[in-house]
Amino acid sequence: MEFNKDKFSHFVMQRPYLGEIKESNENEKFFKYALEKAGCGDSYELSVKIDASGKVIDAKYITYGCGYAQATCCALIETLLGQNIGEIANWSEKEVETKIENIMGEYPVHKKAYMFFAKELLDGICKQALETA
Repeated sequence: MEFNKDKFSHFVMQRPYLGEIKESNENEKFFKYALEKAGCGDSYELSVKIDASGKVIDAKYITYGCGYAQATCCALIETLLGQNIGEIANWSEKEVETKIENIMGEYPVHKKAYMFFAKELLDGICKQALETA
């Protein structure tokens, strides 16, 4: 599947999930995980809000990285929304890569590391969520 330049441009220019989640109500849980200085020097922060059933109902990102960092974060969030955190915790690196590439198309080989960063973000969020369950 060819890399989707239109989707990439949309995520980079519109930044639909950029920001922070500031509050949650009593029936929701909020988790934040930061990944500093990933392999290429980028930094990431992923915030996730989960309802009482464990479903991801909101997610936001902040990154100090290039367009691929931004687009990967957006695609990652699109894969998370509506999913159960317990199921997300079981996603392998390959599953994360496949889910992101189902949205973005196939990444160039030299940009595949961004999916590993996405998996690290997920692992950090899931660990927090499952420890408080």
